[in-house]
Amino acid sequence: MASIGNFPDWLNAELAARSMRPAELSRLANLDKGVLSRILNGERKPANETILAIARALKLPPETVFAAAGVYKPTYTRGEDDRDPTLLEWIKLFKDADEAEREEMINQARYMAERAMKRRTVEK
Repeated sequence: MASIGNFPDWLNAELAARSMRPAELSRLANLDKGVLSRILNGERKPANETILAIARALKLPPETVFAAAGVYKPTYTRGEDDRDPTLLEWIKLFKDADEAEREEMINQARYMAERAMKRRTVEK
């Protein structure tokens, strides 16, 4: 069977970046090893429930994994030359932060937004 796209490459790269073996992902995601093997080999397209399980196991926003699987195109993407974090990356960082870190992140974002608004007002 032909490969279903870039998802197997993306998933293999995610596993490599985490030094994670497919068996560990299978265990963490509670997926049958054979199903995961067929997905990694490009022989099977993952079901939505499988995508969600992979997202939880990799501790990634589901939107990131759904986008990688080609289920939908995200509204916010990063171009090749864009070095700013995407909205999905911001959400992941925020979700991974503890309560104090979240408060600090929100305060920083508010400060930066206010500063940018003042700068735009002066430039007009």
